[in-house]
Amino acid sequence: MLLHHFGIVSTKRKDCRDKAAWRKADYNEVKALLQQSVALHDDLLQYISDSLRWIRCFNPCLQTEHSGLNLYDVTVIENSGASNAAQVFTAWASLFALSPSELRLTGSFVTNGESKDYEELRFNRDEVVSGLQRLADACATVSNNENQYLLHLGI
Repeated sequence: MLLHHFGIVSTKRKDCRDKAAWRKADYNEVKALLQQSVALHDDLLQYISDSLRWIRCFNPCLQTEHSGLNLYDVTVIENSGASNAAQVFTAWASLFALSPSELRLTGSFVTNGESKDYEELRFNRDEVVSGLQRLADACATVSNNENQYLLHLGI
């Protein structure tokens, strides 16, 4: 299962603007820093990816600002982008809360031999809504604190 991990990190524990520290960072070491950790499936993030481009982010390895999550590497959301992120994740949580208990979404177009069709993604609605709302809450916390950031660990 391809999961993206998110969590709050204190700048005192790991400064996202310290390029040298990020170049030698180990995945498990960084993952252990996450507070209020949330994991979301890659298919779900792919589904909402257009709206993720509205979030101001930072790449700690390249020391560059950009819009949207880097789905295949680390992404930092500092307090300057956290308010938008909280709104985006809250909006998706509210929308998905309206679905039946089995949340069914249209995924990527796939070919399998002669068969060509869109994937049908299936999720437990309550797990998705809870994860998105916890993520929105973490973003709201970061938006009010310059000594924290939200760290995303891509697949």
